[in-house]
Amino acid sequence: MAVAEKSITVPNVQRDQRQVLMIHSALAALYILAGLWLVYLGLPTLWRIIDLAKISNEFLADSLLFLVTLPTVFGLFVLGRYLEGPNPVRGLRAGAFYLCFSVIVFGMIICSGSELWAVIGMVLLAAAAIFFFQPKCQAMLVRWEENGWFHAANFKGNQGLRVRRTTVIALIILVFCGVYTLIQHKSLNTGYWWLAKPGTEDVWQEASNPVVLTLPFTTTQVVFMYQAPLNIPLLILIVAGWISWRLINWPTFADFLIATEAEMNKVSWTTRKRLYQDTVVVLTTVIIMTVFLFLIDILWIKILTNPVVDVLKHDPQAAARRNQTGAQW
Repeated sequence: MAVAEKSITVPNVQRDQRQVLMIHSALAALYILAGLWLVYLGLPTLWRIIDLAKISNEFLADSLLFLVTLPTVFGLFVLGRYLEGPNPVRGLRAGAFYLCFSVIVFGMIICSGSELWAVIGMVLLAAAAIFFFQPKCQAMLVRWEENGWFHAANFKGNQGLRVRRTTVIALIILVFCGVYTLIQHKSLNTGYWWLAKPGTEDVWQEASNPVVLTLPFTTTQVVFMYQAPLNIPLLILIVAGWISWRLINWPTFADFLIATEAEMNKVSWTTRKRLYQDTVVVLTTVIIMTVFLFLIDILWIKILTNPVVDVLKHDPQAAARRNQTGAQW
């Protein structure tokens, strides 16, 4: 006897893409913030608690910290790419950047030590959070990511190479000059901060040049970043390098650079002999015109200051004598 089985179909319920983007962006932002905390605060704090500088020397301790930080950064990057998956949500990277930027910037405003700025920072942070839940924010984040600002892929990479490289080099040189000025003026030196060292009789330990924040509406101070004169210029150079790379691969600007190089290739450059001849002609013409105008100026002064014409009342020689007399006085 045949038994007919009725297949039960489960309806495919699609989740709201905006909700998925918000959840994934929040998780990615938490991961990035935790990674930044580990690199810029967690490991340096652990190093000061261990106090390797007393065991060996300060240079060796800082070198070991650098050697530990490099694989940590690489591991965080690899783990982040693994957690992102092969098919991430559209706008995920832009959403994580938006949240991290809002938390860091507005959080620093909140912890600036001023009650007024603390209130302003809280209002800005709340406004950023409210805007994040708006539908137009999702469209903006997707548009940012589709423009390639958060990906390393290049746009028409085999075209306009010389103009693109020149543009990147010029931007990097400009940023490097700004960083050099900051270092030379010592604008990043924030003084000294004393870090508690638990479990020992040496209660306080000196930490050099950190960025110190004040918790809102209190006088409690916390370290935000160690070695500010070293870390901040490094961050500026990394961000500038990334922006420069993405700028020359931004489709609109990249097409402009490609068209610029195409027009430059159409230019017919002169030969060395022709350049020498044209330079001689230009300089000779300038000298002749200078002498001619000088003589014409002298002639007209003589004519207009003549007692017969008496149009120009200004006597250059008398004015020169008066100026000389005043200088002697």
